Amino acid sequence: MVQFIKSVYWNEHDTMSQRKDYKPLWTAATGSSLSRQITEHSPVMLLDLWCLPLHSPSTRWLWQKSMPSYAPSGSGGKVLLAVLSQAFFKWRSNLEDTKRVLSAPLESDRNQPGPRIFYPLQSAHLSQSDFGILFPRFTKVVAKAEEPERTLKLNARAMLQVMRENGIEVAPTSKIDMEEAEQDAEVKEYSADSIEDWKILSTEKDSIRGWVAVDPQMDRLDRVRSWENEAEVSLAPEMSQGEEVPSAA
Repeated sequence: MVQFIKSVYWNEHDTMSQRKDYKPLWTAATGSSLSRQITEHSPVMLLDLWCLPLHSPSTRWLWQKSMPSYAPSGSGGKVLLAVLSQAFFKWRSNLEDTKRVLSAPLESDRNQPGPRIFYPLQSAHLSQSDFGILFPRFTKVVAKAEEPERTLKLNARAMLQVMRENGIEVAPTSKIDMEEAEQDAEVKEYSADSIEDWKILSTEKDSIRGWVAVDPQMDRLDRVRSWENEAEVSLAPEMSQGEEVPSAA
């Protein structure tokens, strides 16, 4: 999704997208309806972003471009949401790349809001799909993930609230899904819907049980690392440091 959005947007807004050392993964027709849909204000939702493919030498120029929302007329990180699993949060190099992908360009002097990044505790990569609901025992025993249905509800709440905040009309979130209904009350008494679900995007600690906000800021040194230095990094030294690198599953 990152490559798709950048490919479409920057092909329309930057003539350098035609440079010879850049190989677009896909090119939309200039002025097409699809191109008009991907703007500086388009919300982008990313579930457990895996950043390794973004380092392809053929799309190096694209890696160095920011998300469209950081264009001069854009909304900044207000339209960007990344929900990680706990496993991917612990994968340090991938977490740094996630922050970099979603950050404002280094040369930007505009005071734009940063992206929203969260992860549910005791969640695995499989938690971002309905796999945990279909195979709860496997998910718990093998992937060490808990509460698969609640994890999906948290993800959905965050995505819905980002859309609300950016002027997209979506259905309200029920008080039951917001976990505001009293446990000993009849469900019908709490069927009323709430317009805003501001808690789900709060960065305050323990605002919602098991829902952790991640600081999107990066050290300047991390942000200015050259492509050449990044290309030299392999999984082997990271694994020797005790990092948890997700399996192929």
